[in-house]
Parts: sequence; C-alpha cells; structure tokens
Amino acid sequence: MESSSLYTGLIMVLAPKGKSSSALSSVAKLLGEFQLEVISVESFRIKDRSVGTILVKISPDHTEALDEDLNKLAASEEIDIATEFGAYSREEATTSSAKIIIASRHLKSSQFSSVIAEISQLSIAISRLQSTESHSCVISIDATGDEIKALRTSLSLYSRSEGVAISVLERLSDRRLILLDMDSTVINEEVIDQLAIYAGVAEQVSKITASAMRGEIDFTSALSQRVSMLRGVANSALEQVRSVLTLTPGLVELIQGAHACGHVVAVVSGGFHNVIDPLLKDLGVDYILANTLQTTEAGLTGELTGPIVNAERKAEFLREISQKHEISLAATVAIGDGANDREMLKVAGTGIAFCAKPSLKEVADIVLDERDLSLVLPLLGM
Repeated sequence: MESSSLYTGLIMVLAPKGKSSSALSSVAKLLGEFQLEVISVESFRIKDRSVGTILVKISPDHTEALDEDLNKLAASEEIDIATEFGAYSREEATTSSAKIIIASRHLKSSQFSSVIAEISQLSIAISRLQSTESHSCVISIDATGDEIKALRTSLSLYSRSEGVAISVLERLSDRRLILLDMDSTVINEEVIDQLAIYAGVAEQVSKITASAMRGEIDFTSALSQRVSMLRGVANSALEQVRSVLTLTPGLVELIQGAHACGHVVAVVSGGFHNVIDPLLKDLGVDYILANTLQTTEAGLTGELTGPIVNAERKAEFLREISQKHEISLAATVAIGDGANDREMLKVAGTGIAFCAKPSLKEVADIVLDERDLSLVLPLLGM
C-alpha cells in the first residue's frame, strides 16, 4: 500500500468553453513531458467557462520548473492556470467517499446552507460541490463509516421536517429495484374515487379514501366498504376512468432513466388491475400488483377477487421481487404517498415519501414534496 502522505501538485485550468478541450490537452501533454503520475482529474462548466483540475504526484525538486512551464503555456494559450503544491493525505484506511444529493428545481439558499451546516457539525470534509443540469446539487465528502451513518440520520430528519429531498449515497453501481405506489404517485388521481362518480357515491367514497390515506381507518376494511358501493357500475366505466387518468410529471423520465441504468421498476397498488394494467404495460413497467374488481356481464359486483393488496402485501411484494432478481433490500427503493405505503417504505433500503401525508413522512428516509418524479433520478445517483 502507498504511504498515507504524498507530495502533490494541484493544477487548476480556467478556459473559455471553446478552448476547454485544447487547454486540457496542452496541460496533459506538458505533464507527460515531466512523466508525472496523475492521481485524479475533474472538469466541469460554469456558464461559458470550463474549469479543470488535475492532481499529480510530483517531487518537490520539480515544482519550480513545472510552475514556470505552466505559466508560459497559460500565456501562449490565453487561458488561466493556477498551481498549488504540498503534502496530500489520503487516509484511505479510515475514510471513504460519499455523495450528498439535494434534488430540487427551486433550491433555496437557506436549504443549501442548512445542509452544509449539518456536514460542518460533524467536521466532515467536503471534497467537491457542484450543481448539475438534472436539478440537483451534489456534495462529495470524505468521511468515516460512522460519520456517514450519523450524517444520513441527521439529513433524513431535516428532509422530513423541511420537505427537502436529500439522499446520501456511498455506492452507485448496485442494481436497484424501484417500487412505486399507483394512486396519487404514478398518477395524479385515486382510481376508486373516479369509479365512484359512475356509482353516484363520489362524496362518500372520497371521504373514506382521504381518511384511509391519513391512516385514520384500516385500509382493508375501508377498501371493502368503498368497493361495495360500486355495485352495479357498468364495465364500460373501467375504460372511461382509464382515459381520464393523468401521469405524474417526471414519471416517464424516471422509468426510462431507471431502465437505462439496468434497474427494475415495479408498481404496487391498492387500486385495480382492471383499470391500471394497460396503462402501466404501455409504460414498460416490469411488475404490477393490484387488486382485481369482480365483474359480470351486468357490471361490477361490489366484490374483489383474490387476496387484498394492503400495506403488508406491498412490503411482501417488494421482498419477492428483490429476491427474484437477487437485489439486496439495501438497494431497493419504495415511493408512495399514503399510510398504506408505510410498511414498504420501512422495509426498503430507501423510502421516499412523495407529496405524502404526515403519517408516511414519519417513516421516510427522503421527503420529496415537489411533484416531479424525475427528481428521484439524481437522488439515486442516476
């Protein structure tokens, strides 16, 4: 193993956007002439300027010559180059890297400063900070395992209290299972409330739905009660309801982005296969679990067929798919909005309360109050 302390040179290159590639190429060629070992390279853009940093291993005897040649290069290329030489401590045996991701389309300075304050309180070193085009702020840190665990706990509490979506990621390469609730998460509506319109009991059903979502009444009994009120509704209402359902903003981007990274996407619902299956299959969802409304030629019977998908069944479904694909529970993500999603969020490695009721936020790791599911992508490092 290398020594924990090296003598290094940090070269910072600032160039106009059109010169960024040629500037880094010229600097890299010069470093090659000195036969220096490159430790790390980073490059990013701010407006019309490109910023590149190169960290190299160097002998103290060569710093003056390198600095002189870099100054000549900066003058000839009409770019800015700054250097910093000194000892560099790796501390590889005790620290590891992690990323803190704040996802928001409208990040407030007060929210940003609060997150930085949480990091500062634990005396954790920030190695890089950047804003990305995916509407997220990424803060790279070097910390011990215990420090990362403590930071994850404190930021989770802050996320719940302020509704700011924050994640702490150590490993980005794991294959993930992303399990979403359907009503008011994948779509903007509650399917059973829409069906109740055709039964003429919209107000009664809507009240029961709201109470069940808040966790005030048992979901299973509330579902049975509401389904019984749909007795006699024509089968054609199922297609009519499906036609008025609207997808939550960012859903398509989330599914496509997850699949592009090789992840599994599933939907679990206290709603009904009869309505949602065609919609979800068109979106390319890998697995769907929901209740099934019993029908006859005369219409809905007011009963369900098969076991009821309640909170416990949702959590069980998450376990089943993760085992099937050999995905650890730590790499699973559950996203929901109501009390019926509590169990699956508690079982998942990462539980996201999406525009959720207070009872669900209590058990969530991340609270996302912006109605845009594409913000889940940066939270998961995608």
